[in-house]
Formats: sequence, C-alpha cells, structure tokens
Amino acid sequence: MMRERPFTVGFVGSGRAASGLARALHAVGWRVSSIAARSADRGAMLADGVGARWVWLDEWLDNALAADLTLIAVPDDAIAAVAHTLANRMSWQRRAVVHVSGATSVSALDPLRDAGARAGGLHPAYPFSADLSITPDLHGVTFAVETRDPALDPMLAALVESLGGQSLSLDDKARPLYHAALVFASNYPIVLIALAGRLLESIGAPPDAAKSALDALVGGMVDNVRREGAIAALPGPLVRGDIGTIAAHLDALRYHDPDTAQLYAHLAQAAYPLLQARGTPIDSLQRLFHKDISDAQDNP
Repeated sequence: MMRERPFTVGFVGSGRAASGLARALHAVGWRVSSIAARSADRGAMLADGVGARWVWLDEWLDNALAADLTLIAVPDDAIAAVAHTLANRMSWQRRAVVHVSGATSVSALDPLRDAGARAGGLHPAYPFSADLSITPDLHGVTFAVETRDPALDPMLAALVESLGGQSLSLDDKARPLYHAALVFASNYPIVLIALAGRLLESIGAPPDAAKSALDALVGGMVDNVRREGAIAALPGPLVRGDIGTIAAHLDALRYHDPDTAQLYAHLAQAAYPLLQARGTPIDSLQRLFHKDISDAQDNP
C-alpha cells in the first residue's frame, strides 16, 4: 500500500512532460489534483488517467487548482506568458510553483513570485514519450533543481526522492549549457540515426531492414556506454586509425551529399579528445581533414 504523500500537485500543460510527470507521480502515490490545459482531448485524457480534474486554462478561476505545488509544463517560449496569466487568475499565497524547462530562467515566473508564490525550476533529464498514455519509470533520472525560496527545497527533494531520482543543483546562469548538453545527448543522436537510415536506404536497404540494423547497433552502443563510459566504448575506424577507410567514407559522402561529408568531418574532429584519452594518435587524422578542407575549397 502506497504511503500518503504530504502535499498535492497540479499541472499546467498536457504534453509529453506534463503527461509523463503526472503519471509517474500518480503511480508512486501523489495526489494530482488538476490538469490545466488548452487541449481538451489531451487534458481530459491525462486528468482521467491520474484521477484529477481537468480545467480549461483560459477559464481558470481562483482556487480551481487546489494544489500545494503547481508544475508548469508548457513550451519554453510560453512560460512567461502563462505565468503572467496565472498570476492574475489565482491567489498564490502559501503556494509553490515550478516550471519544468531546462533552459528557461526561473525569472520567467516572477509574476507569480510577485503574487506570493514560492517559485523554482525542476527539470527531469529524461526523454518523455510521444505516447501520452505511458507511465515512465523515472528511477535514476537526474532532476535539475533551482529554487528562489529555501522553503521550496524540501518539497522538491521529497518529490524527486519519491520517484527514485537524484537532484542536481542548477544555477540560473548555467541553464543554457546544461540544456545544450542534454540536447547533444538526446536530440542529435536521433538526427544522426535518421541520417544513417537514409544512407542505408540510398544503397537499396528496405526501410525495415535499415531500422533493424540500426536498432541492434544503437542498442549495443548504448549498453557499452552505460557499462564502460564514452571513452572506452568508442568503436570504429577513428579508434583503429584506419585512415584509408575514413578517406573512403569522405569520398563516398562527398559524392552523395557534400553537406553530409562536412558533418562527418566535423564529428570526427569532435572525437579528438576521446581519441587522445584512448592514446590514439590524431596526427594522420588532422592531416587528412586539413587536406579534405583544402580540396573542398579548391573545388567548390
């Protein structure tokens, strides 16, 4: 039997982050009081899934959300506007509110702070699914925490602990680099996987076969990184120093798509610190890429 949680939570938003967090909190025993959203379908579906009340955001009335802690989970560019709207619609005395953005300054919530709320940021470093019916397991997930009121600290600590997560204290000025790091790790690998799929299909691989090949490859790579760390897990011709193979890659990619060849070269150069940490000489690679850039400039 789940232990009763000490305070209630409410959500503004019904997309990936709101759905994932609300369902995860509900699953570990938190009472989710209300879901405020402008999407009737998603808002009602989420509210039904967590036993909450759905509130139409544009008609939010005072005390419509009887929550001790409100999580604003809307697109980054909308946070300040939503905070301004909510500050004028409700009483925020003795209430707490956080946004779940990784990049947005907590100062976006200043209208709510001026209205009496304790404000902060709580960002889960986790890729929530597009399937809004899924209840994610957030055990082991890092939550970047920033508060402007010490009274908010134990509330957020209790929430993170209940999910099996770990907290990372985040300074407001560090937010852009923090979030950029997560984008590198979670967004751009997907872009590269999609690019790899297109390359395989361009040589005649059926889409299902290309996906199957990459599924096994990427799954194994992720397992290796988890087990060994990025430096030890890096495979391939860069580590082996197979200059002829890398040159052949560049020639083929330049013929197929010069922009992709340039991306390949930049990524290889970004791998230099990992190669040096492995004790792999990079002199030959530097000469190859310097020559490749010179040739590209001579033959636009």
